[in-house]
This record gives sequence, structure tokens and C-alpha cells, in this order.
Amino acid sequence: MLIYASSADERTQILNAFEKLIADKHAEYQQAIGDKTKEISLANQEAKAQEADKIKGLEKETADAVAVLKDQMAAKDKETQDLIKKNQEETAAVINALKDQIAAKDKETSEQIKAENRSYAKLRIELEFEILDIKKQTMIAEMRAEQALLRSKRWFINKNRINDAINEIEEQINSLNGTGGRSEVIEKMERAEELAAQIEAGKQKKAEWEQLNNEQKAKIVAKEKQITEAEGAGQDATALKNELAELKTTEELQRRWINGLIDGIIAAEEELKRIGYVTGTEYVDWEGNHANGIDTVPAMLTRGERVLTVDQNNALGGIANEELVNRSKFFEKLASEYPKLLNPIDWSSIASMQIGLPADVLSGNIGGTVFDVSGLRDDLQGLNQRMQSVQQAVETKKLVSVNIDKNGFHVAEHGAQSKINYHQNLLNR
Repeated sequence: MLIYASSADERTQILNAFEKLIADKHAEYQQAIGDKTKEISLANQEAKAQEADKIKGLEKETADAVAVLKDQMAAKDKETQDLIKKNQEETAAVINALKDQIAAKDKETSEQIKAENRSYAKLRIELEFEILDIKKQTMIAEMRAEQALLRSKRWFINKNRINDAINEIEEQINSLNGTGGRSEVIEKMERAEELAAQIEAGKQKKAEWEQLNNEQKAKIVAKEKQITEAEGAGQDATALKNELAELKTTEELQRRWINGLIDGIIAAEEELKRIGYVTGTEYVDWEGNHANGIDTVPAMLTRGERVLTVDQNNALGGIANEELVNRSKFFEKLASEYPKLLNPIDWSSIASMQIGLPADVLSGNIGGTVFDVSGLRDDLQGLNQRMQSVQQAVETKKLVSVNIDKNGFHVAEHGAQSKINYHQNLLNR
């Protein structure tokens, strides 16, 4: 109780009160001597007080033991959680390591497969060229035999015609000797592979730099916010502005680097298109490296590509693959939006279609005997301007003619030096 005393006087009062309590209790014991009832009562009070003290002691011991057990349980629980976390981290590390090993192995296997495919493709090209060489040498031998036969039949009357025939055969032999190009084919294939790898690496690097650039832009926005807050609080923002300038300079350099990567990717893609591999080509062997005839040009095709015959390709008028796809999609859209236009059964109803004004307009039943069109002048003037614009646009476009007869639907597009025909069988697939 003394610890709760706020002054010396209060401490003295507490001591005096305890001394009085002890004296009163001592007097009570003295008075109880010889009085059995009081002695028993005081003994019972003493026993209860001692029992209460023991209970309090046991409760304190129990509470202390429980606290120790709780601390031990908490420590054990923490140890268990740490062990679980450690096991999870170690397991994740092992799994990631296995994933990396599997990915590396897959990449290695993929590269080996690609290398084997390239080796096989080159070997196949070599074999095809060897077969072509054998055929070529056989044809040349036959031509030489034909020349020898002609020489044996040459005499002074038909000498000129025989010589012309021999010279023509010689030109054909020279033409055959000039065909081949196996090394060029392989070089193109290898260059196409290099460009494809270059494009893929460029796209990956571009994605990485774009992520860095986005992070840099976020830093710029955050720094601009700091400057605004500093200036709003009346603080000097010079250092912050200098940091902002450095951030913007770095961001500008990153964008230039990204633009350079984009230019490199576009250049590689254009070169890949010119080579003619992977993306397709509008005309096989435009350079004329192989002999004329059927199946004289070796081909390395990708599964799913489309190959046209010579006649089909000539019928297209030399349009590019991309333009061919765009036109096909256009006619599909036309067929879906105007199905009757492409259905010969409905052409008769289209031909007899008539457009007229409502009957009440000219009869004056809509509110007057005179139909006033003065309000349409502005609209008509605007319509006239639009029609002139459309006319000018049409005059600069290619001429398109549409014919509908009993045989079907026929569209022709006329250019300066070309004519492209679209027949009904192209539309109704």
C-alpha cells in the first residue's frame, strides 16, 4: 500500500492505520483467551485467511505456468511456421530449377530438331538438284545426238535450214546449262532463317525496352507530382526539376532505341518478304533460275500454305497475296450483307424494283395544296457537293463494270493496262 502513497504524510497515515489494525487484532485475541467460542472463531478466520493466501499462491503459480506454456507454444508455432516457409522456399527453388532445366532441354531439343530439319532440307534440295542435273544432262545428250543426226543429213541444198536448227538446239543446250542455282536456294533458305531469328529477337528486345520505358514514364509522372506538391507548399523545387529533366532525357533515349528496333524489325520483315520464304510469294522463281516446264522448281513449303496453278495465278492478274485476301473478305462481306445481289434467283425482283414518293405528298393531303420544297435547298446543295466529291473520287478510281445475265454474275475491274475479272464461282464458294 505504501507504494500508492503520494506524500510522506499519506505514508505516515497508512502506517498508523496498519499499526492500529494490528493493535486492535491483538486486543481481540487477548480478549478471546479463555472464551472458547471466540477462540474457535478467530482460529477459523485465521485458517480461512491462510487458505485464501494458499489459493492465491496456487492461482499465481498456475498463471505463471500457463504463461510459460503459452510462450513455449508460441515459440514452437513460430519454429513450425519458419520450417514450413523454409521448406516451401526450398521446394519452389527446386521446382524452378527443374523448370529451367526442362526449358533449357526443350530449347536444346528444339534447336537440334531445327538443325536436323535444316540439314534434311539442304540434303533434299541437293538430291533434287542432282536429279535435275541428271535429267538435264540426259536432255543435253539427246540434243547433242539430234545435232549429230542433223549434221549427217546436211547438204548444200538444206544447209542453211539445218544450221539454223542446230544453232537453235545449241541455244537450248546453253539455256539448260545456265539453270541450276542450288547454292542460291540454300543461301536464301539460310538467310530466311537468320532473318526470322533476328525478327524474333528484335521483338523480344522491343518488349523489354517498352516495359522499361513504361516504368520510366511512371517515374516522370511521380516526379511531376512531387514538383507540384513542393511548389504548392512554397518549397524550392529546383533539384526536383533537374531530376525530372534527367528522367525525361533517359525516356527520350529509350524511345529512340525502341524506334530503332522497330525500324530493324520492319527492314528484316521486308527483306524476308523479298526472299519469298515463310510469308509466301506472288510468283515462283521470278528471276528465272530454273528451266521452263512442269515441276522444274524445287519448293520448300509450310504446312497449311496454298499453291495455285500457273493458269490460276495468271487469272489473278498479278495481284499480291494480301490484296487477294482483302478482296476475298470484301466479297464475303458483300455476300453476307446483300445476299439477294449474289443470288441469281432474286435478280428478277431486283430488276423490277421501283422507288416512289408517298401518294399524299403530291395530292396536298398532308396540310396544304402546295408542296413546299424550299427547305430542301440547303440539303440539296450539300448533297450536290458530296456528289461532286464522289464523282471526283470515282474518276480517279479504276473502272468497274457489272453484268448480270442468264449465265450469272460478272464483275470486271479495268485499270490502265489490266483487267481483272471476278466470276460467280469465286463468290458462291
